[in-house]
Amino acid sequence: MDLRLNDGWQIRPIGGSTGMAYMGIKEHQKLFIKRNTSPFLAALSLEEITPRLVWTKHISTGDTLTAQEWLNGRCLSKTEMPQKNVAALLAKIHSSALLKKMLKQVGGTYVFPSDLLSEYFRGLSSDLRQHPLLKKVANRLRSQQPELKWQDYRVSHGDLNHKNWLLSDSGRLYLVDWESASLADPALDLSMLMRQYVPRQQWQA
Repeated sequence: MDLRLNDGWQIRPIGGSTGMAYMGIKEHQKLFIKRNTSPFLAALSLEEITPRLVWTKHISTGDTLTAQEWLNGRCLSKTEMPQKNVAALLAKIHSSALLKKMLKQVGGTYVFPSDLLSEYFRGLSSDLRQHPLLKKVANRLRSQQPELKWQDYRVSHGDLNHKNWLLSDSGRLYLVDWESASLADPALDLSMLMRQYVPRQQWQA
């Protein structure tokens, strides 16, 4: 796809699963450029959850490009995920009224416990459906779904893989790749974080 810009920027693909991420180069400047990202990015940038948004442009193909500051850094390792700075940034996200307002404005969807249960069963093989333990758990979840007030739902990232946490060389932590964002109970994010990265004996803390 032709993503050439008229003001001297050279666009180079940088891989990734979506094929929509690029490096923009102009003289000694670098930018992280992404194609057709959500308008929600502006709010994330304003709250300093993601690297700073520099510009947004519509190009002749009909696509929209967003450019963010290019930060040298690294992804967090699995062993770094239980650290306090991770919990602090996640708490900031869940408590942000601005993020919630903006995600609703750009069409963010609500995710309810019943949706998660339906997603579990969708495409599940018959063998797994009949597995005694899984069947018991599923039946219990069906009969005891929590009554959660949707008014209390918050912005949830939905994909807290350690590779989505960017630690810049200056020590600033960011959370990127917001394609799975939704309005949900904060437990959706917390359960992903704890199940994958926090030893069970540390869950209470």
